[in-house]
Amino acid sequence: LLHTTGNGSVDQTMSNRSTDRSHILMSTLKEQLPQTYIHIPSTFEFKIDGGRINFCYWLRRLVELSQVTVSINTQRAYKEFPTNDARWRYPDETSYKLNIFLGFDPLRIKNENQNSSAALYVYSRQSGRLIKHNEDARQVLGLNASGTDYCQGLTVIVDDETGRLPLNPTKQDIS
Repeated sequence: LLHTTGNGSVDQTMSNRSTDRSHILMSTLKEQLPQTYIHIPSTFEFKIDGGRINFCYWLRRLVELSQVTVSINTQRAYKEFPTNDARWRYPDETSYKLNIFLGFDPLRIKNENQNSSAALYVYSRQSGRLIKHNEDARQVLGLNASGTDYCQGLTVIVDDETGRLPLNPTKQDIS
């Protein structure tokens, strides 16, 4: 975009501002896409400004990464089973699986401008992306908010592998 001034000369500040905004948008997309979408296969080639986007953000970022797969019984809550009843561990036909990844984010711990408390990310294959992020998930996870429970930099990722996690109508949260 070029703008003509009163004396007939051309001002390129509008053009520069537009280019700067486009560059900022592309940089933000390049940074946010791998964190927002975790189910993109490595064979899918996605490029921004000629650079390939790798969708293995968490695998590269978290240390001491562990994975646990849990079965969610849709008919009966975990706390409804008696203490010595192990049936909650074994899936039945109404159950679905959730993958839970646990790791520590050293970059978040080091950054003084970021909250280093336990963070929770919930991804759904039904909507295909990150649906919920809780920056300080200590209360949600049942962790003590004071003292040290070794949750500094803790990152919990819930991956709804089968897309059966109940979402609200806007698919922005769990219902």
